[in-house]
Amino acid sequence: LETAAKYLIQLQSLTKERDVALQNLSGQREESMLLSQTLHAFKDQADSSQRELDALRKRFGEDIKLAKYDAELRSKQQFELSKAKEETLKSLYKTEDDLRNVRNELLKATEAIAESRKETELISTQVEENKRDSLANTNKLREEHAVELNRYRD
Repeated sequence: LETAAKYLIQLQSLTKERDVALQNLSGQREESMLLSQTLHAFKDQADSSQRELDALRKRFGEDIKLAKYDAELRSKQQFELSKAKEETLKSLYKTEDDLRNVRNELLKATEAIAESRKETELISTQVEENKRDSLANTNKLREEHAVELNRYRD
């Protein structure tokens, strides 16, 4: 029973750790969502910049300064998109690792609970056997005392 209590405490601790990991996961999902929104904003900004660039090209023609501006803008946007994508992937990998760790801890706790149940069943079986033996001994003593009382009365 003491082992079962230890395993129960350990399970409660692991459940709390799981809850913290799930909260962390929720936070990381929010971060991922914000990063995704940022990616969309960068894409929208890139589209807007492309439209502005197209308007400038129409207005001023194909000139060297415009080509340079276009190249710099694309390079900067590609860098920002790559950086945001990398951060999103890092966050997702960390979340994946956290989930894997929680899953492993839950498996260990489940195994510990199963072992505790086996021990509890064994103890229950022993207690039942002891009850039966005690009842049998009590009945035997009563019979012996009854025989002795009858002898004494006679």
